[in-house]
Amino acid sequence: MASAQVINAALGMGFWAIAALILPPAQLGVMTALLALVTAPAMVIGTGVGDVFNSMMPAAGPELPSVYRRGLRVFYLLSVPAGIIAAGAAVVFISEVRFSIPVAAMVFAGVVVWGLFVLQNSTLTSLDEARRQPLVNGAVSLGRIAVLLLLVWLANWQPIVMATVLVGGVAVVAMRVFIGRIVSERTASARQGTWTAEAAATEVVRMCKQAVPTQAMGIGVILLMPFLVTAYAGPVQGAVFSLSMSIAQTLEFVGSAMGTSLVVHASKNPREGSKMALVLFVRVSVLVAVGGILLSLAAPVIFGILNPEYLDLNAELVVVLLALGSLLRTMFVVWSALQRARREIGPLVVINGLFAAVVMAILPFACHLWGAVGAALTVGIAQAAASIAAVFGVARRRDSIRKRVFQYEV
Repeated sequence: MASAQVINAALGMGFWAIAALILPPAQLGVMTALLALVTAPAMVIGTGVGDVFNSMMPAAGPELPSVYRRGLRVFYLLSVPAGIIAAGAAVVFISEVRFSIPVAAMVFAGVVVWGLFVLQNSTLTSLDEARRQPLVNGAVSLGRIAVLLLLVWLANWQPIVMATVLVGGVAVVAMRVFIGRIVSERTASARQGTWTAEAAATEVVRMCKQAVPTQAMGIGVILLMPFLVTAYAGPVQGAVFSLSMSIAQTLEFVGSAMGTSLVVHASKNPREGSKMALVLFVRVSVLVAVGGILLSLAAPVIFGILNPEYLDLNAELVVVLLALGSLLRTMFVVWSALQRARREIGPLVVINGLFAAVVMAILPFACHLWGAVGAALTVGIAQAAASIAAVFGVARRRDSIRKRVFQYEV
């Protein structure tokens, strides 16, 4: 899974590098804001329902189809209104595309299509088919690059978002057939599961009610940042932040992928969850620290090749701050994965709410003062706050366990 995310992130950096080479910063900033309105709700809903799949499918047994169907139903019930809201926000708050019906339709389709693609990636993991993710994600990322170049050559109309929607749509159709076949095969050979069909459907809805808001206040806020930075500081600063985030997100993807792996394995072996989490924390911390140093050193070279104008806008400092924020977030990533494996999502809602509140409170002022640099600093502060809260969560749980053990011995 980590390999799949590294490949995806590397090709994603290539996608944005090509976009930065062929598009001026102001035009690129508008498209990154539109893409943020697509990917933020898509990732929130797709990852939220996907987290439920990760924690339930490994233990679903014969009721695997019930979990899968109910999860898809919840996804559509959430993604359609989210797409409508995102489309409206795009043509109201971004002056360059104000009241454009084609742009609104494109954003709506993007939310649903890309959300399905994200959900299908999580479904592959839940079905123990994560080994296929490098191929799938690599093909989609390469396809986006090819379609981007083709669209720029044919008609330079929102090529970044259009490439994402078109390639994502093709991948969704192909993966839907494959996943349906795997679900049927696993159901036929499954032994007794944890839930009945009715209980499984009820549990999916219950967990989605917690998982989706949790993702909205966490990854949703981060992915919406290019739109917010563009709104607060202008399209040029939005482009600086988006390009820097596309570089630094490699670190986020690695941690999130390995965290998802912990969810799946700890769901099967709950007694070993804490030991798995400790090992994972060490590995993720080392990978993110080393990767952050390498990306920080490479950032001036990368931006110098793409467009020296970005160096004058302190893009390399934005990368450094985002990389530091990713390292500070490591504790929270591992803790949240363990909480999802235990299906104890309530504390995640609280801490992600803290993260979102810190970002929304500081971001307008930070963007006004320092632009994209201020946005990166805001993200780092909020990520540090989330990890500190996660440490207190671990300590509180240990105290609770000690008290129960003491009462039992007495």
